[in-house]
Amino acid sequence: AAFDQRDVGISIGDVDVCEGGAALPFDEAEAKAGLSCDPVLIRIRLGGGPYGDAVLTCDLTEEYVRINGSYRS
Repeated sequence: AAFDQRDVGISIGDVDVCEGGAALPFDEAEAKAGLSCDPVLIRIRLGGGPYGDAVLTCDLTEEYVRINGSYRS
């Protein structure tokens, strides 16, 4: 598939952190606030066409791993 990194854009919540395939200056406190939301929304725009997709995932926290690693199956 053809890919041009100059078409890439990335945002955390409403904060754009990458545009045209390059990092942007951004307010770190605003980006951190975006990472504190539930759910956290990270958008990656590849710019290669009209299609889109969504991925849902979870955070495997240290506590989750500890609890689920403390027994044998």
